Amino acid sequence: MKSRVLALVLIFAVASSVFVGCQVKEYKEKIQFLKAAEAFDKDGWKPFVSIEVQEKKLYKVSFDAVNIDAKTTLLEADANGEGAKYKVDPAFAIQLRNCAKALIEKQDVTLITFDANGVPTNIPGVTASVKNYFDLAQAAINAGAFDGSSFDIQQDAITDEAADFDKDGWKRVINIYVRQYVAIAVSFDAVNQKGESRKALNLPADKTWTAQNKLLEDAFMNEQTKNPTFVFENFVKLAKDGTTKAIPGVTMSIKDVVDLIVRWNSSQTPNASQDATSSPIASSSPK
Repeated sequence: MKSRVLALVLIFAVASSVFVGCQVKEYKEKIQFLKAAEAFDKDGWKPFVSIEVQEKKLYKVSFDAVNIDAKTTLLEADANGEGAKYKVDPAFAIQLRNCAKALIEKQDVTLITFDANGVPTNIPGVTASVKNYFDLAQAAINAGAFDGSSFDIQQDAITDEAADFDKDGWKRVINIYVRQYVAIAVSFDAVNQKGESRKALNLPADKTWTAQNKLLEDAFMNEQTKNPTFVFENFVKLAKDGTTKAIPGVTMSIKDVVDLIVRWNSSQTPNASQDATSSPIASSSPK
């Protein structure tokens, strides 16, 4: 009798463990998660992960990286025939897409296992170290969703330039890459009449400009990270000469940059751009 009772207890325990193991993790309905790395890597890419939830499941996942010029992402460059220009490894792009599909299939970051080098051990065909992307995904989920649906645009690579060259022969250009209503990369540059980038030329005479321009970019991104809905022109509070006291170390006029950002903001309407979920190159979704 005792052995029979023990057998029934074991069967119940095994059945219970199988049931628990088969449970699918649920998420809040119709929310989005986004997390980007804090810095660009040595090759000029900043990894980021965006996730969308539908019917309480991870429905669309994107493992990608934005370029330091804030004009494109790794997967976009690969899909648009610009892989060679941006030195994108097509095999790595495929593996990122497979990682996104695997997360959708498993519905839980913790179910992906890795070896000591950060290579997944249970995603067939993935041989690259991608643990940092799954860490970003978990961090995004842990941080919670941001509903920015009433602010600006969801996805776009914004480029704008001043109408005229300044007295030194430079015309300001801004590039801002937005994903899920949040800027994840910015590049404030200038071009001369030959179309050459001031940042790329990196002239010795521009040492001060280069340093202050970097501080300006960092300030924009730092404030954006703390508060995705912040208004840049209200943050800098320009003086009549175009300078600001809000960014330590920046003493040059930044009115040209602020004017471009204000012009872009004023031209936008809520949800004016394409929905990021419709992007055929940056996301994966369950069939």
